[in-house]
Amino acid sequence: MKKTILILSGIIVLAFCSCSMKKAVDRLYWLKGTWSSGSDYEVWEKENSRELSGCAYYIRNDDTTYTETLKIVERNDSVFYIATVPDQNNGKPIEFYLRYTSNKKFVFYNPNHDFPQTIIYRKVDEDTFFIKITGIENGIKRFVSYTMRRVD
Repeated sequence: MKKTILILSGIIVLAFCSCSMKKAVDRLYWLKGTWSSGSDYEVWEKENSRELSGCAYYIRNDDTTYTETLKIVERNDSVFYIATVPDQNNGKPIEFYLRYTSNKKFVFYNPNHDFPQTIIYRKVDEDTFFIKITGIENGIKRFVSYTMRRVD
């Protein structure tokens, strides 16, 4: 009897964890659209029920420079933020796993990446979010932050 209760408890916990991660992906669909912090932009599209894709770029002197391609994907009951930067990591994707989530805050983490190790998206309202990237670089703790506003 105790073994049956233990097994059922385990199944319930696994089901809850799976649902909470899926809900985390669902809670990120508000990112769909074009966002700007002045001359820096992010564009996000919903690919399917488990993936958002996007890109980051900036405009300087009427020239557009793409800085990275982005994805947020659900895989094997986990959520990942995946950035591919052409001139970094030999052009290979860098994955950050979803370490923390709430209704308005999403923290992605990769302790093995040089910089950043943490990427935080915090929704302020329907038309504004805040990004903060943090980490240790050359032994020095640093961060960069942006406030992004919807432009579409």
